[in-house]
Amino acid sequence: MSTSPSGVSPLGVPRMDRRAWGVRLVLCGAIFLEGIDVAMLNVALPSIRSEMDLTTGQLEGAPPVRA
Repeated sequence: MSTSPSGVSPLGVPRMDRRAWGVRLVLCGAIFLEGIDVAMLNVALPSIRSEMDLTTGQLEGAPPVRA
């Protein structure tokens, strides 16, 4: 088995340092939290609509269409 230089994987791909792993962890966490936020909002929208007597268009924030 041959040894590879530090910082390079056996396949020749550069290894990620601690800072790169930290950035990746923060970005993955942000994407995860955004997904949870969207899911909670989608669960809450029906009750928000009924309590505030909004139409679906108003709930979406779309301006009313004029004929």
